[in-house]
Amino acid sequence: HRNMPSINWGDALESADGSDFELLPRADYNFKVTEASHKVSSTGKDMFEMKCTVVDGPHKGRVLYSNQVVSPDNPTAMGIFFRKMGALGLKADFFRANPENSAIVDAILGREFQGQVTVRTYQGNDKNEISNIRPAVRTPGSAASPRRLPRRVEYRRCPRRLPVVP
Repeated sequence: HRNMPSINWGDALESADGSDFELLPRADYNFKVTEASHKVSSTGKDMFEMKCTVVDGPHKGRVLYSNQVVSPDNPTAMGIFFRKMGALGLKADFFRANPENSAIVDAILGREFQGQVTVRTYQGNDKNEISNIRPAVRTPGSAASPRRLPRRVEYRRCPRRLPVVP
């Protein structure tokens, strides 16, 4: 029958590793870029997609994705992009050499970093996001538990402007 499923979804669900359905707790984690590719984003900009795997602690092996979009028309966004690339070890001299996108992908692959994992709501669903990429701080043989972050803090704007002191 054409409407019959091609696999038994109940059996597949039972045999699947259910951990991927659960969000990682908000914390700092040590990651390794285990896959990297260059793509064009939906807005037509260059984008580097990174598959990032937790390398130690109780969540070792969990995977998150992080997309780094190149926005030459936005100096602030480019500053963020270069800071993240710098944390991965791709410093200014690397980019001054005007590398091809494939060279950037090759340079990203295998890099380790520390990432701050947060939870954000996207289209009504909570999802993990690597909100901050910093240089790796792991020492050989370390398997420390991730450092938990404080609960989400809500910031509000001050209702009045403070006077400027000359």
